[in-house]
Amino acid sequence: MIFDSHTHLQFKAFDKDRDEVIKRLVDNDISIINVGSCIENSYEAVKLAEEFPFMWASVGIHPSHTYSRAIFEDEDEMNYKVSYPQIIDEDFKKLVLNPRVVAIGECGLDFSYAKELDNQCQYESFNNQIDLAILVDKPIILHIRKVYMEALKILVDKRFSNNIIFHFFKGKEFDLEEILKYPNCFIGFSGVITYDSSMDSVILKTPLDRILIETDAPYVAPVPKKGERNESLYVKYVVEKIALIKGITVEEVERISFENTLRAFKIKYE
Repeated sequence: MIFDSHTHLQFKAFDKDRDEVIKRLVDNDISIINVGSCIENSYEAVKLAEEFPFMWASVGIHPSHTYSRAIFEDEDEMNYKVSYPQIIDEDFKKLVLNPRVVAIGECGLDFSYAKELDNQCQYESFNNQIDLAILVDKPIILHIRKVYMEALKILVDKRFSNNIIFHFFKGKEFDLEEILKYPNCFIGFSGVITYDSSMDSVILKTPLDRILIETDAPYVAPVPKKGERNESLYVKYVVEKIALIKGITVEEVERISFENTLRAFKIKYE
C-alpha cells in the first residue's frame, strides 16, 4: 500500500481524465490526501474525499492566494473564479470539521510570488490558519520556500502542538536539524528529489519515522516522467529514490511512509 500525502486531484489539470486517474489509484492500491490551495478548491477536495474511501482532504489557503487580488494565473489549478480576499468565514470553519478533512493547509510563507508587494497578508493568513488548526485540533500542512526557520518560529511561539508537515521539503541540512528537534514535525519529499543528488544528504539524515512521500501532482513529475503532468501513480519513483539513498527496499519505504502518514494525519484506515 502506498500513500501520496500531498496531491491536488481536484485541480483543472485532471478534468479531462479524472476517472481514469482514480482507476489507476484503485488498481495500484494508492491512497491520497487532496490538498486545498484556496477556499474554492478546498471544497472540491472534500467532495472527492467524501466520495472515495481511500481519499482524504486538507483545506487551506496557499500563500499565493493571500493577496487582495490574483497575482498570477495557474492554468493547471482552476477553471473557476477565486474570490479575493480569501476569508475564513463560518461556512469554511464548518467544512474544516468534516471527518474527511485531516489537516489545515497548504499554508505558509513564500515570498517568491510578488517581491514588490506588501507580504503582510501572508503572515496574517498563515497566523489565522495556525489558529484555526489549533481550534479544531488538526495537523497543519506547510508550503514554505526558503524561510523554514521563520515559519517554525511562528509555530513554536504559538505553542502549536499538533503535527506539522513540511510539504515539498527543499531545505538545507541546518533547516532539517532544527526541525527534527520537534517530534511533531514530518518531512514530505516530492518528485524533485529525483532530478539530481542535491537532496540526497538531507534524505539520508531524515529519520525514517519522519518521512512522508508525495507527488504535489499535477506538478513536478519525477524522473522518468519529468515534463509530463504528474499524478499519484508516479509517487513510486519518489519511493525508489528514497530506498536507494537509505539502502533499504522499496517495500520498506512504502510501508514505513504509509504508517507515518496515518500517524501524521491521525487517520484510522479501515
